[in-house]
Amino acid sequence: MRVGFIGLGAMGPAMATRLIDAGHEVHVWNRSPEPCEELEQRGGHRLQSLEGAFIGDAVVTCLRMTMQCAL
Repeated sequence: MRVGFIGLGAMGPAMATRLIDAGHEVHVWNRSPEPCEELEQRGGHRLQSLEGAFIGDAVVTCLRMTMQCAL
């Protein structure tokens, strides 16, 4: 299965690594490119643009949500 993975912050690298180890073709994108380097060494594919994550069988997003409340 080809999986696009967006977001390699606190939880993303571990999740993407498990997908790679399970034999999936994982294409990763992150706002900063450095977290992608380790996943490339493990068999992942770094995307040059976010759009590339959406051409596979599934997409996983692991993005931080910031909630603001006005009092």
